[in-house]
Amino acid sequence: MSAHRVTDEQRELVESFLRPLDTLLPLGRLNDSAAAGDDAKWSELAELGLLAAAVSEAIGGAGLGAVECALMAEHLGRCLASPTLIATMIAAPLIEHTLPALAKDLATGQARAAFGFRQAGGLIAADAHNAQLLVVMSEDHIAIHECRERDPSFEEAWTLWSSTLAPARSFKTILTTQNKSHLATAQLLLAAQASGIAAGARDAGVDYAKSRQQFGQAIGAFQAIKHRCADMAMQALAASDLVSFASIAVAEQRPDAPFLAASALNVALRGALRNAEANIQIHAGMGFSQECAANHYLKRTRVLEAVSGQLSAVRRRLLAAQFSLAG
Repeated sequence: MSAHRVTDEQRELVESFLRPLDTLLPLGRLNDSAAAGDDAKWSELAELGLLAAAVSEAIGGAGLGAVECALMAEHLGRCLASPTLIATMIAAPLIEHTLPALAKDLATGQARAAFGFRQAGGLIAADAHNAQLLVVMSEDHIAIHECRERDPSFEEAWTLWSSTLAPARSFKTILTTQNKSHLATAQLLLAAQASGIAAGARDAGVDYAKSRQQFGQAIGAFQAIKHRCADMAMQALAASDLVSFASIAVAEQRPDAPFLAASALNVALRGALRNAEANIQIHAGMGFSQECAANHYLKRTRVLEAVSGQLSAVRRRLLAAQFSLAG
């Protein structure tokens, strides 16, 4: 593996996995009121090998490393996929040695995990329809909780369509890990998805600036819009580059991996938020309407921010990792 960049071979491998994603998860689905349950789509995504990417070959997984998994998560971000997919990719390898049967079910799409986050003393589940597990990130550890079977509060959380938040009424903890490598991997995958959202919002804004006509020319010809698009490009590039650096560090288990993963999540979340807001503004009044897809970039980013523990927690992890490196 290169010590400095992701190789073309790694990108080509991931593209071979994810080529059908644009068809399976078109952005138009987010504004389709008829798009309800996602069980069939979930099975199709499992058949791609996406959910088994990080699981070892011993239980039927692909055994891919952090670099490849980060590239997959970035593509999921561009498609505005639910963080539930990332939660499942995180949970499966974590429980592989203690609960191999459940890990295999996660990898094959027979079970799924969702993210949870704490708010006002309670646990909130994001997109938890049919979820058996909740992955909850704290500042210094990851906990995996078992959901109550058929929790009625989760029934309307259609995970591949529009995000739904619901209270988690009962659960039991099946795993808690303070392993810095595990926390770095989880932050890396969330950062990669946020990086994909930043890139997707940039592309959506630029495409609209090229097509929208005002005063006889495309609005992209106006300096104010040009500057906004240039800023979006820089935000997306910074996020993508830092995710790449962090993925290599995590894959090589370098001492600076926790610091780089936390840095990537900090930069990627900030870039996704700024680009999502800029994309809405470029779309002008239409950008604030429910019918326009621009609002979904912001909503997905806010969900990622919540399950990461909010930016304040991300930055505290970053500072802790920095102090640890400094000795």
